[in-house]
Amino acid sequence: MLSAMSRVGWTMVRSTALKSTLSNHRATPSAARNLAKVQCRSYCSPIFDVETQEDFEDKVINSPSPVIVDFHADWCGPCKSLGPRLEEKVLSRGGEVRLAKINVDAAADIAMDYQVSSQLKMP
Repeated sequence: MLSAMSRVGWTMVRSTALKSTLSNHRATPSAARNLAKVQCRSYCSPIFDVETQEDFEDKVINSPSPVIVDFHADWCGPCKSLGPRLEEKVLSRGGEVRLAKINVDAAADIAMDYQVSSQLKMP
């Protein structure tokens, strides 16, 4: 078992090594901004991605605020034009409503649960 002095010394060594490692691996300002955008999108943005059923239940079903669900696919032309419009409207609401983006290719089980299909129905 380490004495109290040894534990304090070990913490200082770890802290110094970490600072040294971080200072040697500086990210460019644009890379840091991009990382912050990705992290913020996951945690603080009203627009977020859903990838699993657990995610869906936690972020959509149990959400205290209204959530619009955008089922989309990377290959879908209408999805590509509708997505940015939805995002713009949600962002203009100042957090009153949230947007869950679900890629149907990655989360097919959720899409099937809600009977989402790729067939466009024209009026």
